[in-house]
Amino acid sequence: MSPLTIVDFVVAAWTVTTAWLASRNGARARPPSRRIRDVSLIRPCEGAEPGLASALRRPERAGEVEVLACTTTPTDPAASIAREVGATSVFDRPETATWTNPKARHLDAGLAAARFPFIVFADADARFTGEDLDALLEVLGGEGVTGVFAPPMADDRAHWGNRILRTALGGSLYAWPALVSLTRALGQPIPMSGALVAFEKCNLPEGLDAAAHSIGDDLAIADALQSRGRLEMAATPVICLHGDISLAEAVRTLRRWVFVAIRHSPLRFLGFPFLFCTTPMLVALALAQTPSLGTLALALAMAARLLAVANIRLRLLGERPRVMELLVVEVLLFDAALRALFAIATKRELAWRHRRYTLGPRGRIEAVRSV
Repeated sequence: MSPLTIVDFVVAAWTVTTAWLASRNGARARPPSRRIRDVSLIRPCEGAEPGLASALRRPERAGEVEVLACTTTPTDPAASIAREVGATSVFDRPETATWTNPKARHLDAGLAAARFPFIVFADADARFTGEDLDALLEVLGGEGVTGVFAPPMADDRAHWGNRILRTALGGSLYAWPALVSLTRALGQPIPMSGALVAFEKCNLPEGLDAAAHSIGDDLAIADALQSRGRLEMAATPVICLHGDISLAEAVRTLRRWVFVAIRHSPLRFLGFPFLFCTTPMLVALALAQTPSLGTLALALAMAARLLAVANIRLRLLGERPRVMELLVVEVLLFDAALRALFAIATKRELAWRHRRYTLGPRGRIEAVRSV
């Protein structure tokens, strides 16, 4: 049998190390130092999205929940839906008319109108109960915690697009617990999803100025919160109801995630999929040689990856890993990573939700137009 080569050793060691880091629990349980009762729940809205009426109803819990539906103008159909279910409608402030990020304008309007010091941002398609909200606020009550977010999760549907996004978010080394664990290990600010976020208003003293012109508004808010203390991730995911997703749409979504991340902060990109896209490398190296100690090392490294994935999916979703879906996700994210690296020098536009954004350095939105 041929000896182990330095390339085989480095790739195998790299794979096992990143798999171990990624499989660590990104959610850190700490006893709360305070009890948070009343909150303002801010939902940015555009149009009469399916299920919006249900999303704007007050979650049942012991404390008071002020629900704010934030739209551009009173003529938005979401404003009338908010009135029907008893939510408060608020509209973009004139002071933010020059902001190029529409979601940031909506969130700013809600933040300015909120009655309570504790704030929850939630996307219109995020579904959660009062118990889920209490669990999120319990983490926020920890000593030194300035913000907490719930990892987003695609709902469980038979369509391949839904299955791919669910695997990427909850059953792979690209799930939020993995990304949070890795970025912590690298000493970088952790990334955050804005699907469901809780914080105290005083921890954003500049409001949403940092997100006003950023395509990565979630990342900008995460950086601002971490400048004041510690950002944590909740253990329970929040389900986002996107409806039936085609495979082509899922591919575009994965590409957009990676593109936004690298545009916002190229160094943080080390904590995103490109660092983990080793499966194609493992397979290529194994196929390019005769059976050897290197082949055995690569096989053991692949086993370590699968064990890490099983740990993440069981902990986050209570489900067994689906190997075929994982392999498809890895290929798609490898493609997205290469495209994002190439796009740094060649691409300055991003199409997203009926708009086309022209981007500058660090993901700054220089122009936006409807498409």
